[in-house]
Amino acid sequence: MAALLGLGRAAAGLLRAPWRHGPGSALLAFGLGAALSSLGWLGLGLAGLVDARLAWAGAAIGAGLLAVRRRPFDSLRSLRARVAPAPVSRDLPLGIRLGFGALVVAGTALVAVACLAPERFYDAQVYHLAGPALFAMHHKVIAQPNLLHASFPPGAQMLYQWLWLLGGEPAARAW
Repeated sequence: MAALLGLGRAAAGLLRAPWRHGPGSALLAFGLGAALSSLGWLGLGLAGLVDARLAWAGAAIGAGLLAVRRRPFDSLRSLRARVAPAPVSRDLPLGIRLGFGALVVAGTALVAVACLAPERFYDAQVYHLAGPALFAMHHKVIAQPNLLHASFPPGAQMLYQWLWLLGGEPAARAW
């Protein structure tokens, strides 16, 4: 996520987009980063240059672009200030705070277990995860004539491929 945000902020700067610190700018940067990353991975896949080393280099470059900004998380801070101007957890009883914390931990554990379990949903098995895994296995984008959905433009699937190269199926499923 940091890599996509960093790439998007750099692209917004090159496009001379007005940058206001706020949630809209963070969403613009994230969207630009996701679009440019998917197009970049599509180009690398068509050229037959898909490799895990390039995936790690892209993640490092994107995160580095985010880190070189003077205050990279201003937009998130301003969003937090607008959504919850004052912490309310201090006013709640200890039992409610502990219960809420336990729910957050349990929810996080369930998501982690779901990411590590094998995929069972047809759409993900056949299209969203299988195509990027096949591209990563062959180090290029290949035709899949037996699958109708593979003829659609592979936008988000290129991001799945990037995550597949970084951490396998659990990383791609976490997206």
